[in-house]
Amino acid sequence: MGAGFHVATELVVALLVAVAIGWFLDDWLETQPFFLVIFALLGAAAGALNVYRRARTFVAGGESSETKIPAEPPEDND
Repeated sequence: MGAGFHVATELVVALLVAVAIGWFLDDWLETQPFFLVIFALLGAAAGALNVYRRARTFVAGGESSETKIPAEPPEDND
């Protein structure tokens, strides 16, 4: 269940950040809805790509894409 919330959060955050950037640019450049629409589409695409990558790791065995360093005991060089 936690993985589902993580995926949903990634999708929503990517979209919200992109919409905020588009809104700011439209306000600054006075080009009402042009950048908002473009960045909303880019944000949706970025969120969908994140969800796709996360789903691939679930199908591949549930491991995350982070590099894991195995813990090794220290060598005894006496």
